[in-house]
This record gives sequence, structure tokens and C-alpha cells, in this order.
Amino acid sequence: MGSKNERGSRDGRRLYRYFTSEWQLFLLGMLCTAGVSSIEVLFVWLISDVVSATVEKNPLMLNRIALIIVGIHLVKWVFSYGQTYFISSATERIAVHLRNHLYAHLQRLPIGFFEKNRVGQLMSRITNDVNLVQNSSVKIMSAVSAPLVILGCLYTIFRWNPRLATVSVILLPLMSYTVTRIGRGMRGMTETLQTRLGDALSSVQETLCGVSVVKSFGMEDYESKRFAQKMHHAYNAAMRTVRRSAAMSPTIEII
Repeated sequence: MGSKNERGSRDGRRLYRYFTSEWQLFLLGMLCTAGVSSIEVLFVWLISDVVSATVEKNPLMLNRIALIIVGIHLVKWVFSYGQTYFISSATERIAVHLRNHLYAHLQRLPIGFFEKNRVGQLMSRITNDVNLVQNSSVKIMSAVSAPLVILGCLYTIFRWNPRLATVSVILLPLMSYTVTRIGRGMRGMTETLQTRLGDALSSVQETLCGVSVVKSFGMEDYESKRFAQKMHHAYNAAMRTVRRSAAMSPTIEII
């Protein structure tokens, strides 16, 4: 267990160096994300103004708020575009650097390494594992925006109803614990999924490299069934991750 945690920490430090190399893009993306989060909190304030104007039957105020909302949406569009562009650009560049470095590293490894490791697993590392980093842009934006929105909403609730805000603060540790537990489970499931996909790629590589043998012995149906079975295992692993991920948002909303 200790060696696994140590390996995870070491891999995390290596990835950290890749992420820090693109700190300018991440900084711009974070600033845009902060802008989007601030606007979302501002909408909460505008809702109260809309309710007040409706109760008071003040059409002039409603028209003014409508124009403000249109203007805010235009500003939000700029920030939303910026956060997606800058953070996605950073993760795409990191994925390119990772694949280049992984491929160059594989070229320098001895023959014995390739005799002990299946080609499909190595291909999975370069493709699927790096894809996890490449697709992390949405998670990065959520990790930055969610706390900002929560803090903004708490401030708003404190202004409106301190008692309700106190209850919300009490529930924050429970929400944090729930997210942590679900996240830990998803990490293990993701590792299992990558292993299953690596097995499937290994099966493809072995079959294509020995296609003449497969056809000579009429093993096409056998190989197709073997590959289908491996893909079924990969599907089950993927769906376990999906179920855990799908449960996170509604669970947090209930809390």
C-alpha cells in the first residue's frame, strides 16, 4: 500500500512539472473562470431584484433588469469562451508533450522491457492514459469555479438569512467528505478501465501481427469472440466509473 502511494506521489510530481510549464495559459483560464463564477453569483442577486420588481409591479425596473441581464450574458460569453480556450489549450499542449516524451522514453528502453510488457498495454499508456490528462480541462474548470460559486452564494445567503447560511456551512464538511470518498473510488475504477482497454489493444496487436496464423487455423470467430469479451470487460469497468460519477452531482445537491 505504501509503495503504491509513493508511486502515485512520484507520478503526481512528474505531472505537476508538465502543468506548471503551461502556467500562463492556466492563469488566464482561471481568471476567466473566476469571471464566470462571479457572474453566476450576480444572477442570484438579480433574481431578488426581479422578484421585487414583479411584486411592486414596476415595469420600468423590469426592463432595466432585462437589459442588464443581456449585457451580463454577453460578458459571460467572453469569459466562458476564454476559460474553455485557455485551459483546453494548456491540457492539449501537455498531452502533446507527454506523448512525445513517452514515445522517446520507449525508444531508449532495452529489449527486455518489451519482452516483459505487452505492446497493447504500452499503447494504452500513450493513448488512453494521456487522454485522461487531455480531457481534464472540464474538471479543472469545475474545481476552480465550484468553490468560488459556493463562497459567493454563502455570502449572499448570509446577507439574506444568517440562520440558513449557518446550516449551509455546517453541511459543507459532509459535502467535502462525500466528494472525497466518491473521488477515491473513481481513481481505482479509472485504473481498472485503463487496464481493460490495454488488454483489448493487446489482443488486437497480437491478432494483427499473427493474422496469417489466425487465418491458417480458421480462428477468426475465436479471436472475434475473445476481443468482444475483453471489450465487454472494458464496458463494465467504464460503466462502474460512469455510475459513480453520475451519483456525485445529485448527492451533493441533496446535501
